Amino acid sequence: MKKSFVCLIISLMLVCTVFTACGSASTKDDQVTGSWELSSIATGASTVTAEKYIESAGLSDTPQVIFKDDGTIEFTGLGKDVDPNGKWTGSDGKYVIDDGSAKLDCTINDDGEMEIVYPKEDSEDLSTDMTMVFKKATEN
Repeated sequence: MKKSFVCLIISLMLVCTVFTACGSASTKDDQVTGSWELSSIATGASTVTAEKYIESAGLSDTPQVIFKDDGTIEFTGLGKDVDPNGKWTGSDGKYVIDDGSAKLDCTINDDGEMEIVYPKEDSEDLSTDMTMVFKKATEN
């Protein structure tokens, strides 16, 4: 009886170990879903804060990108000229955003900031690539 009890305990410990080992580790993929608020925009050697951009563009809200679990994204606060919907793919901190008009490279840097690069080739208005930096929005 004592031997059976010890075997049962060992078996339960092994089962717990197997289920624990199969759990997912926290990765940058876990970090991407949720709301990201614009922090700054850089083109060439010039960088503008989100506040200055909002003021100069005549926007009323801080632009955000919302990454959803189902692989879709939503842009908010960027004005009426921007399609508010798109899709995202990727993993391990490197992603591609497809907004229907362009495919944008997106990475999460070591500081936890998201950098979205809008290539000059995709815009008549840009002479250099534009990098938009977003920070994870805090939950209320």
